[in-house]
Order: sequence, then C-alpha cells, then structure tokens
Amino acid sequence: MKLLASLVSSIKATGTDFVVWDHQVRGLGLRVRASGGKSFIIKARVVSGRHAKQILSTLGKPDAMTLDEARAKARVMLLEAATGIEPVAKVRAV
Repeated sequence: MKLLASLVSSIKATGTDFVVWDHQVRGLGLRVRASGGKSFIIKARVVSGRHAKQILSTLGKPDAMTLDEARAKARVMLLEAATGIEPVAKVRAV
C-alpha cells in the first residue's frame, strides 16, 4: 500500500496497531493505533551497519503536518542519522 495524502486522511483503524510505510522516503511511515490515533514516524539506523543503533521517533500528527512536510522532516532526520547524529538526542538536548 502506497502512502498517499488521500490515504493519510481516509485510513481507518483495524483493531490492531499497524504502520503504512512511505514509497518515496525510506524509513517514513504512518502509524495507525488500534484506537484510531495516527502519527508520522521515522525508523532509521544511526550511521550504518548491522550493529548500528536503531531509532524510532514520532515526527507529528497528520492534523498538524501534511505528508509533504513529514517527508521533508524525515529526509533531514535520516540524513543526520546517516552521518552519525542521533536526531532524537539532538531534540532532547535543546
């Protein structure tokens, strides 16, 4: 299933949590909770390699940002993770 702007607004909860992954930005997904709550998430490895630290972070709710805004934010965070900067730690330090 491709992550499209129309899907973000129309997708419904199924009784269990699930994630729809984006086809344009690898690591970006829309998490849909069993309760019906939705949020954009990012899943990445800091640096690279098999033993690299994996992060899962919430970017925001679809009510507060568009899919294009989530993609832009995800690209920045994925680039930081690829260069060794942990995006979540950076946010906590501020």
